[in-house]
Amino acid sequence: MKCIAGFRYFLEIPECLDVMAQLLTSRDQFTSYWAVKVLGVLVTCPFSPRNREQEFVNKQVLLAPPIITNTLVGILIGGSTSGWDEAPQPPQPTAQEIQQLKEAEELKLKKKKEKEFALLHPKHQEAALEAER
Repeated sequence: MKCIAGFRYFLEIPECLDVMAQLLTSRDQFTSYWAVKVLGVLVTCPFSPRNREQEFVNKQVLLAPPIITNTLVGILIGGSTSGWDEAPQPPQPTAQEIQQLKEAEELKLKKKKEKEFALLHPKHQEAALEAER
């Protein structure tokens, strides 16, 4: 495919779109990964000067079927129907961790307000500076 003939004539292979769709939706991550790489080569002309006309045709044909575009979007946002959706989810914070984060934010906000107050009232500036130390 990374040759002029492959780039130009790949789409003339019977049922190539069905095969690409099956590869993209494969439960095997290796297969899905390489299907995306092949698709990338086919929609971006690797030659200099670029064959923009053939690149346009390849994009129009390859990205038209909803099964291909929906799977690509799914892979990008993490909700695909391919094997990629079995990736482990990041751990969710516990209730205790959420509470600690809220308390830290409240403390930070309180210190900010105290500092602003001290700046507006000169006689409290020294106390604010000492509190920061």
